[in-house]
Amino acid sequence: MPPRPSTRRSPRRDPAAPSEQPPSYGVAAIVSLVILALYIATLAPTTAMWDTSEYIAAAQVLGIPHPPGNPFFGLIAHVFSILPIGGNAATRINVLAALCSAVSAGTWFLVVERVLSVWLPERWQRITGAAAAALLGATAFTVWNQSVVNEKVYTVSLAFFAIVSWLTVLWCDNPEGRTADRLLVLIGFLIALGYTNHPAGFLVAPAVGAAVLLRRPTTLLRWRLLLAIAGVFVIGLTPFAVEPIRAGHFPAIDVPASSSRTM
Repeated sequence: MPPRPSTRRSPRRDPAAPSEQPPSYGVAAIVSLVILALYIATLAPTTAMWDTSEYIAAAQVLGIPHPPGNPFFGLIAHVFSILPIGGNAATRINVLAALCSAVSAGTWFLVVERVLSVWLPERWQRITGAAAAALLGATAFTVWNQSVVNEKVYTVSLAFFAIVSWLTVLWCDNPEGRTADRLLVLIGFLIALGYTNHPAGFLVAPAVGAAVLLRRPTTLLRWRLLLAIAGVFVIGLTPFAVEPIRAGHFPAIDVPASSSRTM
């Protein structure tokens, strides 16, 4: 009689081991473009309620909105406000929100695909699951609502969260690789830069620290690397210098100064 086929399942792959398949960057780009098209199709044509008008107006005149001032957002939103991509400044800044969330969706696709590689052996399975997760996340009401009208700075923060998370995944896959130190330096810079967009930019820092402690705790003993991270961290905080410099030129919108005069 022919031997019976084995019914034993192959053991689950070590989640800390590097993925055997390269990331599907092309598919991630397609996911981002699909999500961006959805956001553009439902984009608000002008401003809306809450902080939307304040932040759009402040960005257009390179002013300073209410504390903490969000200088990095003000800089990039001002650039978008003068791009020839829409009928008015509000629409153009709304496009910034849509673009940031679309980039976030593609980046979350990469993260989920890497997580699914632990359980799903076939590439098409991982791509399907990651694409579904990215689509569900991008169309959740709060995310979609913030992505079609620039209510504040949260879509830019979301992009920082997603990119730092993906870079951390890459570092965890090969913490002793040739580019591992560069990834940590870049992560340090992006966390600081994200903080100048909104204090929530620090939210990913504990997760990065936990990943380093779990995968390669000796990293914390390498003073040269830590010094490099501290150096780029300070550079990442430099957008805060925009606030006193711009305030000295008395912009049309300077909420902190207006608040101090009314006290």
